[in-house]
Amino acid sequence: MNILTKYFFNRCFELLHKKAFDTYRVSLHNPYTIFRELDISIEKFNKKRIKHYDPTVTSIAEEAKLLIDVDYIDEILVFNTFSKKHINEILNEKCIKCKIEYNKTISLMCKSILAENNRFTKRLFTRISELLEENLINNSYKIDKYASWLITQLHYRGYSRKFINNRFRKCHELILKGTDIDKAFEKLCHNFSIDVEQYKTIFKLKSESIDNFKFASQLIEKIDKLPEEFSEDHRINARFKEIDENELYAEIEVSAYDFWSALKFAYEIISESIEINILHKTENRIILENQALIYHVNSKSFRMESLENPLDGHYEYNEEEFNRFIENYKNIQSSVAKEKIRSAIRFYKLGNDSLEIEHKILNYWIGFEQLFASVDSSDDSINRMKNFFVHLSCCYYIQRRTNYLLMLAELKKYRNIEDTITVKDLKKELITNLSFEDEDPLLEKRIKKYINDFNTNHGIKDNIKLHKKRLELHLTRIYKVRNELIHEGKVSGDLKLLASHLKHYLLFSIEQITNELNENSFLEHMDDVFIYYENLYLRIIECKNLDEIYAIKEFKGYME
Repeated sequence: MNILTKYFFNRCFELLHKKAFDTYRVSLHNPYTIFRELDISIEKFNKKRIKHYDPTVTSIAEEAKLLIDVDYIDEILVFNTFSKKHINEILNEKCIKCKIEYNKTISLMCKSILAENNRFTKRLFTRISELLEENLINNSYKIDKYASWLITQLHYRGYSRKFINNRFRKCHELILKGTDIDKAFEKLCHNFSIDVEQYKTIFKLKSESIDNFKFASQLIEKIDKLPEEFSEDHRINARFKEIDENELYAEIEVSAYDFWSALKFAYEIISESIEINILHKTENRIILENQALIYHVNSKSFRMESLENPLDGHYEYNEEEFNRFIENYKNIQSSVAKEKIRSAIRFYKLGNDSLEIEHKILNYWIGFEQLFASVDSSDDSINRMKNFFVHLSCCYYIQRRTNYLLMLAELKKYRNIEDTITVKDLKKELITNLSFEDEDPLLEKRIKKYINDFNTNHGIKDNIKLHKKRLELHLTRIYKVRNELIHEGKVSGDLKLLASHLKHYLLFSIEQITNELNENSFLEHMDDVFIYYENLYLRIIECKNLDEIYAIKEFKGYME
């Protein structure tokens, strides 16, 4: 397997890994999907379902502009009716500058881009395959982008992360065994071009009033027992095969690309029925067994899957730092600040305990808002979050990325270096000496990039400002979703990805604010902490290297 191909697969597996650092996990949007979101938002604004054009719609246009400003975008995205220059002008002059009278133009632009790029997935597969065959390591920056866009596109189209991961690993194995890259990619592309198929999911429910349980969807069918082909299969949990008088099986048929996406759709349907039936009796307790049987209707192949689907996030709990946090929490002097933190922790727990992803988002958001809102301020909550949380996150962003890099490097065996790499080693001299016994071009390239970027003020400032911009856009999107959930009750899109980010924002804020309130004697109130981090941010963006950043304020946290 050549170097660039190894780089590509390492990047894909990182994108799909739940515990990868947030910067390196799968993104919500690519240059195709962002125009779909922009078009939907324009339509919602026209129907008065979005109240504020700025920043709700303008922030999406800003993100679209970031995505199509990539120099090599025309290798992947077709520009026909609208040129790249024309699209940039429309986004900047008409949408970002809030010229609402041009909404029809913006909507037409979005629709034309989507229509003319209906082969976007195929173009990504083809171009990636060409680049891997060329094997020019200088194209790694393109592979980085294209891999991210491809995984996002497959996820957007309805494939589950597990299915994507399985198919990419099989392609990886084929190439390792000697299959040509173009042949392996042709097969991989074919796996993602098959139409949806029929799957059935069987859930088991328990309730004291199970005979009165009413299905809220015509897609749900009650069955008395498991189909014969599964009832004797030893791979199915024995307890799942048994059914008591206060239990029932509910079977749901859906169209899906794979087992896990079928489970996701079916789970949403059965959850709706459970919620409605709770209204039947105020004390009615309905228990959904934490596993389900999913089978392919034609082939009868099946999977037994847990209903637990933890959120993404890099959480490596440090007991010493957790003890520090607890001691600081106990010793907070300000009753107002302590009550805010206590409330945020309460909603963090409620979010973790919630089964529905919508409930997780709402609870995490309430906890997040508790921390940053203030009755004494004329600023609304979202603007305070965008200001204070963003500065707090930016203060530690480069350190957290660097710590994550060093953790990955520590798992590797080095050539020519006896000890593990530390922050102080990330200098240009390391580049000539560094190599790994188990070749990892992605990690080597990333270490070199960090050395180049984080030893100049220009590189540090650019990385922090890009993170700041993305955070502001992301918070605006989460706030839009929060409003839709409250006012409309339901929202489309990848809520799981948003929930995982929001969970991290809340936990990160709780810990850092708590520690500063107790350890810094001159910080008495929450706003003191926020102003403190604003000033730290101004110092950090003037740093010339990593040593200076760590010297200002070293990041410590129990969660990573």
